[in-house]
Amino acid sequence: MKSISLVILSALLVTGFQNCGSGLESQSLNSLEIVNGSSFTGSSAKSECQFIGAEAISLRLQALFDIPEGDVPLLDKSRTPTSQYRIHSSLADLGVEDASKGLINNLSCGMTKFKVSTEVFVDACSIGLQKKSTRDRLFPDGPSDYNSIYLSFIGRSPTSFEIQTLDDLSEQLPEESRAIGICAAVASSLESLTQI
Repeated sequence: MKSISLVILSALLVTGFQNCGSGLESQSLNSLEIVNGSSFTGSSAKSECQFIGAEAISLRLQALFDIPEGDVPLLDKSRTPTSQYRIHSSLADLGVEDASKGLINNLSCGMTKFKVSTEVFVDACSIGLQKKSTRDRLFPDGPSDYNSIYLSFIGRSPTSFEIQTLDDLSEQLPEESRAIGICAAVASSLESLTQI
C-alpha cells in the first residue's frame, strides 16, 4: 500500500495541483479554461480557490464508499503512529479549527490540505473497493473504464486527455492495484476537491 500511495501522491502533487498552491490564485470551476481537453486556470475571472472541508469528505466516504463511520483507518501507520483515523487525525490540516463545535476555519487551497485529502482518498479507495458493490458501482466495466467514477466524483465524463493521463498512471501501478490508484487520482483531483 505504501508504494501505491507514493506513486499516486507524487503523480498528483506534480500534475494535479499546479494551479492551487501558496501564493497563486485559482479560478472557480465556472471560469476554468480548457487546455488540451483538461481544466487548467487561465488568466481571466480569478477568484479564491477553496477545497471541500472535512465534513464534505466524510459525507463522500459514506455515500460513495459505503463507509459508515465517514472516516478511514490509517493504512500506513508509520506516517502518524499516534492516530488511528485519517480525517480525525488531520482536522487541523483540513481546515477545521474546532471539531467539537463543527467550526471550519479555513477552506482555502493549500499543498498540505491537498496532500492530506489525497491520503484520505487513497485509504478510502483501498478499503471501499474491497466491497464488490462499491467496486461494481465505481468501475462497472473494470478499472480501465473511468466514466462511472468520474460521474460519481466530478459529475461529468472524462475527456480524452484525462483518459490518456489515467491510462498512463494505470500502467505505472501493479495490475491488482490499478482500480485503487485510479479511484484515488479521480477522488482527490483538483476538480473533485473544489466541488461541493
